[in-house]
Amino acid sequence: GAGPASRRRKRAGRGRTASVVCTVVVTVLAFLLVRSQENVAFEAQFHLDGAERVRALHQEMQMNMELMQSLVSFYVSSKEVEREEFERFVIAPVARHPWNQALQWAPLVVRADRSGFEQAAREARSPDFQITEQDAEGKINRAADRAEYCPVTYLGPFRPSRQGTGLARLSHP
Repeated sequence: GAGPASRRRKRAGRGRTASVVCTVVVTVLAFLLVRSQENVAFEAQFHLDGAERVRALHQEMQMNMELMQSLVSFYVSSKEVEREEFERFVIAPVARHPWNQALQWAPLVVRADRSGFEQAAREARSPDFQITEQDAEGKINRAADRAEYCPVTYLGPFRPSRQGTGLARLSHP
């Protein structure tokens, strides 16, 4: 029965159980500590990456604003800008800012001036120029009657295509 050998076996069994329990507890605590440190490191890296992306976006927006301001100054300083002048002007800024593939000039044209604007564009650039819009299927059609239009008049530094020029920017809600 309950002799000294039996008591030693029970104590030894309890000692092994306590040892296993301690090992499991230490292992779980070590796992939680490592996981916590990894989460802290991940969050720190996430915040650094986010801050870097915000900084890069801010810098890109600032450069775009400077580019737009130089384009406005270019137009304000001229009586009338011809397509070739516009294309020459935008070559360097587009080359310096690789995220911009091209720049468009799309002036505001009111309903009363539409006919005269289209006629002047046909005489100056393309005999079939008209203010257009894209329908739901992606087809380019003559723009519907509305109060205002912003047709793409110049596109640079690439040569304007028939689909590129005339497309009314205000036709997209």
